[in-house]
Amino acid sequence: MINKVVLITSYWKKSCGGGAKTYLVELAGALQEKVTGLAVLFEEGEDPGNYKIGSPRFLFPFKALWVLCKIKPQIVHTHGPWYCLMAGFLYRMFFRCRLVHTFHSAPDESLPVFGRFFMQCLVNRCDCVTFVSAALQTQIEQVYELRFKQTAVTYAGVKPVAVTGAEIPEFRSR
Repeated sequence: MINKVVLITSYWKKSCGGGAKTYLVELAGALQEKVTGLAVLFEEGEDPGNYKIGSPRFLFPFKALWVLCKIKPQIVHTHGPWYCLMAGFLYRMFFRCRLVHTFHSAPDESLPVFGRFFMQCLVNRCDCVTFVSAALQTQIEQVYELRFKQTAVTYAGVKPVAVTGAEIPEFRSR
């Protein structure tokens, strides 16, 4: 059984992260049922049970690396911006772990060639790169011209909600 997983993200609980934040909070909830040790490193938000790495973006990967070295995870799953992925990349350079990265938002078309080369270097070290939709994967591949060893599309799940028999006719009428 996997006993240490770390999620690294820019947005976490009580932040303005929108869909990415919701995706991460739900993912963390699902993972807590399957792993014995889950930690979240984040830039924005509040959660005293996890690790806020609030710092300038260029320092974020190094501060996160410091925390990762203390936790010693088997899997690092990064989300969103380059500096989250960079933290996982640095940790993987020094320690054995699985590295997964998830893209959540449309690519920045103004990213210079150096930025694209930098991103390619980072994703080359990932065991798998995931996308929240197939359309996003296509956009990232076309705009950034990135190539990936292994990819997957991980659509956000939906929590089942119990519905009473009385609610069904009301729903149909609306």
